[in-house]
Amino acid sequence: MFCQNCGFNNEKDSKFCLKCGTPLLIPQESPEKHNQFYQAEAQPVQPAAPKPKKKRKGLIIGLVSGGVVLLAALAAGYFVFFAGAAVTGEWYSQQQGIVLSFNDGGIVEQIGLAGSYEGEYEYNKGKGKGVITVSGGEDEFTVKGDELTVEATDKDYIFTRAEEKFDSEEFFEECFLGAWSNEELVQVIEIKKRGNLSLFTVSGETEGEYEYDVCDGEGTITLGDQELSFITSEQGIELEDSGVFAKQDEDFDIYDFIAENAVGVAGIWYKTGDRNITLKFSEEHLFIYTVINGGVTNETIGIYDFDEETGEGIILLQQTVKFNVEDGKLYIGEDVFTRYK
Repeated sequence: MFCQNCGFNNEKDSKFCLKCGTPLLIPQESPEKHNQFYQAEAQPVQPAAPKPKKKRKGLIIGLVSGGVVLLAALAAGYFVFFAGAAVTGEWYSQQQGIVLSFNDGGIVEQIGLAGSYEGEYEYNKGKGKGVITVSGGEDEFTVKGDELTVEATDKDYIFTRAEEKFDSEEFFEECFLGAWSNEELVQVIEIKKRGNLSLFTVSGETEGEYEYDVCDGEGTITLGDQELSFITSEQGIELEDSGVFAKQDEDFDIYDFIAENAVGVAGIWYKTGDRNITLKFSEEHLFIYTVINGGVTNETIGIYDFDEETGEGIILLQQTVKFNVEDGKLYIGEDVFTRYK
């Protein structure tokens, strides 16, 4: 062991230099002799760094997109089921011939063949329900999409939302067309296009003409040499000296109406099983007996009288013929006649 002071080579186990007496330093082990242990102590093995996780971009994007779609669906659902449909604008009812016009200020105008009326309304858009107040009366209504239902006392009235190109005057002209009936008179006025009409009574059909001012709700009906004025009201057509004719729907059968409401014997009857033989009783007590044979028509004209209480009557031709009406049938001797529908 060499002395670090004088360089003398001492014995291996010496603690002091035998030459100069300097304490000897014990040398540390060389790193090269124990490389594995040195590495283990000086540079401890570090645990392997964990591999970075892959970012799930696609999943995140999908979740975000799905969330956006869900939020949009919820928003749409809110407006459909909670926000409700708007009521402002025009709504029309073809059957009633009425237009309802709602403005943003809570005012509703009812426009029809009978004129126009103004009222107020309240509407809960969230519930799609509201109340119309006109002339002191109240009617509840509901809105579902493009359909508005007014819940009146007698029945429900359905209105359809009008489009932007809606023409109210043209709409009312269309509403005026169709059948209008008077049950008491057993008469039907059928309004046609281009100013033409037909009047149906128990005695038959008469062609005529009419003029009508939609804005004023007034007009005239011409039947032969007779001219009658009329107005349109909530009840229907109020015809001069005749009464009120109520509007009927598209399924209305004119001939069934005449047959079902006819009182007495007035009208046209055909021989049961043979429509070539007919009897016509007019309201003016004129009687016409018609026979069609081989394309040739023969008529015999007379007068008649009829007692509605007893259901019995007489026809005056060249001789007196008795008849009676019972259970909707007319009997002359053994011949049975049925009223035309």
